[in-house]
Amino acid sequence: MDESDLDGGYTRLPRRPATHDDVTVVGCPALEKLGAEAATGSGLGFSRKAKVSFTYAGGGGSEVSEELYSDSAAKLSKVIGEIFDAMVSCPVYQVVGQNGHRHGHSRGDGS
Repeated sequence: MDESDLDGGYTRLPRRPATHDDVTVVGCPALEKLGAEAATGSGLGFSRKAKVSFTYAGGGGSEVSEELYSDSAAKLSKVIGEIFDAMVSCPVYQVVGQNGHRHGHSRGDGS
């Protein structure tokens, strides 16, 4: 994905260093068991990974990002399946990062 794939006003964000060592998951035992790597998508051990992020300059603080992973079909299916199964096992959970910053997540299906 690049700027031409989006409507006007989006700007590519510079790549940020990965700092997920201090990220934890709260409120979802299945996802907590998989650890910060599952919550953040970092270090999952796939042979190739690409990520690009954009922010909207028109205000509102909106951001869009795309992550692509590549490996054998069996490995992709196994690891991603485990993560999705853990995520949907909990209706609500939080990812707690640096300085106690929290991101709440919910399934959005009314559960």
